[in-house]
Amino acid sequence: MSNSNDVANAVGAIAEMAWIFYTAIRNAGADVPEAAMLTREYLIASIHGKSNAAPEGE
Repeated sequence: MSNSNDVANAVGAIAEMAWIFYTAIRNAGADVPEAAMLTREYLIASIHGKSNAAPEGE
């Protein structure tokens, strides 16, 4: 498989996970702006991972 196909598949997988997360939040009762903000934070956390700067327990 070519590198461009791998990248396209990875982007598609991230988009699908974000859509599933967003729809789950909406189904839980969140409004559109809240669901969009939470999905944005989910994507940021997925990409950047856990921050080592934050002390344990926070």
